[in-house]
Amino acid sequence: MQINSNSSNLEALRSAIANVKSGEICIASGWIRSHTLKEVLGGAEKAIRSGKVSLRLILRAGDPVDLKITDSYVFSYLEDLKADALKRGGSVTLRYSAKHHAKLYVAGEKAAMIGSYNLTGGGFGTEDRPGSNPEAGVFFDDPQGIADVQARFDELWESSLPVNESLAGFVANAASNREFFVYATRPLAAGTFVQYDEGDDVILCKVEESLRYHADYPLIAEGALPEPELFQTLTFSDVKTNALQGIAFSGDARDHQLHIARVKGINRISKQGERYVFGPVNLPPRVGAGVNLADKALLEGFFNPAAKLYAALEENADIAVSLDTRSLLSKHMAVLGSTGSGKSYFVKQFLARHLVPVIKEEQLRIVVIDTHGEYGGAQSDAKDLAFTDIISEEEHLEQASAQLISDYEDVKAIIGAGSREEKNAITRAFSEFQKQAEGTNEDMLKILRSERERLAGKTETEVSWESILRNFLDNEADLEKHAVVKKYKERMDAAATVTDRASQDYLHSQAKRMAVEAIQKEYNYKAPDKFPILDALINRLAQGSARVSNLKLIEAIQKPGLYRLNLTAIDEADVRQAIVGDLMREVFIRAKQGVKQGKSGSFNTLFVVDEAQNYAPQGGAAGLPSKAAMKLIASEGRKFNVALLVMTQRPAYLSKDVLSQCNTQAIFRLINNQDIKAIEELVEGISKYDVMQLPTFVPGQAIFTGVGVEMPVRVRINS
Repeated sequence: MQINSNSSNLEALRSAIANVKSGEICIASGWIRSHTLKEVLGGAEKAIRSGKVSLRLILRAGDPVDLKITDSYVFSYLEDLKADALKRGGSVTLRYSAKHHAKLYVAGEKAAMIGSYNLTGGGFGTEDRPGSNPEAGVFFDDPQGIADVQARFDELWESSLPVNESLAGFVANAASNREFFVYATRPLAAGTFVQYDEGDDVILCKVEESLRYHADYPLIAEGALPEPELFQTLTFSDVKTNALQGIAFSGDARDHQLHIARVKGINRISKQGERYVFGPVNLPPRVGAGVNLADKALLEGFFNPAAKLYAALEENADIAVSLDTRSLLSKHMAVLGSTGSGKSYFVKQFLARHLVPVIKEEQLRIVVIDTHGEYGGAQSDAKDLAFTDIISEEEHLEQASAQLISDYEDVKAIIGAGSREEKNAITRAFSEFQKQAEGTNEDMLKILRSERERLAGKTETEVSWESILRNFLDNEADLEKHAVVKKYKERMDAAATVTDRASQDYLHSQAKRMAVEAIQKEYNYKAPDKFPILDALINRLAQGSARVSNLKLIEAIQKPGLYRLNLTAIDEADVRQAIVGDLMREVFIRAKQGVKQGKSGSFNTLFVVDEAQNYAPQGGAAGLPSKAAMKLIASEGRKFNVALLVMTQRPAYLSKDVLSQCNTQAIFRLINNQDIKAIEELVEGISKYDVMQLPTFVPGQAIFTGVGVEMPVRVRINS
């Protein structure tokens, strides 16, 4: 036994460990620097990797300064040693304790050390380069001394906690129930799922932001740091000291990097039998508690209930992500992303692998609105999808060019709101028309004209201008006041001299007409248009610019199946919009009737609308048939099992009334600020960190969020 210090301990320990050819090396140190650990183990590294010598280490992890000094490369270096040792039957094991303070070193059965020195550059050194801290300890080479040190190490080992492959880091000061920082044992990428235990429950969390910090690098201005208070706990208060340390360690900067993760708590999870029960995260984790990578089985239960392999978690690529089918069929979904971001490829995969297989089970009609031939034809990459086309190149075009008007609400949206009498007349006309099985425009015109005649007979008589004229004639004061009346009297007197009765009657009537018109003009009177809305509706139907009969496209989708509304041969946007609106309205009405008749689910339909902003644009476009139908389905369709899956590269241009009703979203790369802002305003649950990264997404990278997935996740679409 001999006393040593930090000017002799490094060489003594290094030599003792190098002489271990079999057995075990044990190290217990509050703090460990990776470069000092490598130096101490250098002579025995080959024996450890070969499995001939085992290695056990204990360190402390209970305070921010612990992982400020014990750099993350300690963990990666040991993982590397462990990987090789395991292949050959050896072992490398690391444990930690929040209160560990002892410094013990056992080199097999030949030597041991105990002292005040941590395994750092400050604790260990040689005569040529002593450690920076005054230290003292004892070196043992006698069997009893070595056995005593080994026994104490074993006691500490039993009271410590394992650092296994899943350990991601330790909770830092200070934690809250919403988010906290983790001092990580490895780089933790944003989006990585982690967890910690709270009693029998698991708290599932997600890394929101990944940071790196160098404890010895010169301190920059606090105002430039994202979290000044956090970094202040990791640094010396003296700026000059930081600057000097930064210079001193600049040659060995890599090994002193600290990995930090900002972590958000998501759910408290309890396992009851085979199902998970979720609850809020109401309490923060214990400071210094271990945080592990999320359990694979837990994530699979969360995100892959149906094992549909069209997407995987971005940071956990071995975990498949499957959107919930029933949520999508009873609600609505939006797929958003700029050109080339991968949204079209995803939808095709989603249809082929997820929705088409349940068509029979769900008695489902999937209708894809194909504007540009993305889903059919020689150039399409959707060859795995066997569509039935609904419309041919010329069919329905002439009829579709006329605007469909199905009820008074359409009249109000397209022409305008009429008087109460007009509204009642038009409503009665549509009610009468709908009783006819195959009614035409001509049939509706007859009904409307009949209603107009009935109204005209009931309209109150207008002001009698002839009576006013007679009153003026009978009052000499008015006669002198109104020159036009005086002129009329003169004309009437002149007519009286005409002997021919027919000519006299004609002159009388003309004089009266001219006098009445002059009085009306004098009083700024304009004759009212008695039935402007009713007359406009009659004119539109008569001219063929409006129609009251559907295109009957619904007849093509009577059976469950996969359909394509082929609009590729139609160049006119208004005709495409009319056709889409017509079919959607027919389906909605049919499904609604089925529910009212007690046949719930008799016409389950999902509309997949490519280039949705062209059919339901934001702002303007009053009376646009497709927009009206999409808004109707978005707001009421879920009650009748009619759903939307809308796709757009410009979310800002898609009607907010439609987009806001989409409860599940797949969001691919977006670059335009307006589109990103629209996402922030309308999509619940997406974090600001995910929004910030949308412009940097590569093709196939996306965020799934909403009711179709347990929580917002970043995914990669499988090719």
